[in-house]
Amino acid sequence: MKLLKKNATYDDLRGVSDHFVAEMLTGDLYAFPRPALPHARASSVLGAALTGPFDQGRNGPGGWLILDGPELHFGHDVLVPDLAAWRRERLPTLPAEAYMTLAAIGRSRHLRRPHRCPRGAVRRRCTRARRALGLRGVRRPGRDTPRL
Repeated sequence: MKLLKKNATYDDLRGVSDHFVAEMLTGDLYAFPRPALPHARASSVLGAALTGPFDQGRNGPGGWLILDGPELHFGHDVLVPDLAAWRRERLPTLPAEAYMTLAAIGRSRHLRRPHRCPRGAVRRRCTRARRALGLRGVRRPGRDTPRL
């Protein structure tokens, strides 16, 4: 993940080339190359495995809405996780906007696992973002909770 600009705006994020995934964390704009095809394949397979039982209720509990790569806005932070999931009680219909402001269950690989954050200042920002989003500990999944 490469720092592109400090104190960035959403217009700065929109100006990043389509060849990159751009995220803003605590006002700083970061970009990294789009995932390689093996990563995209793994994410697609995981999404497909979760969609049947959890999103559509086939041979599973249902009641979830699962999206691939949604843009999530939390204040000035903009994150793009590989997959995100919401309980349908919390999100009965999709908003018309191109982004979501309602926190998901599976948010970002860096926020879920701070030990995978890059070292130094970015790791500290990830830790602060985890606290701000209420992600202090990993919840133990229940029987009907997708393991993300």
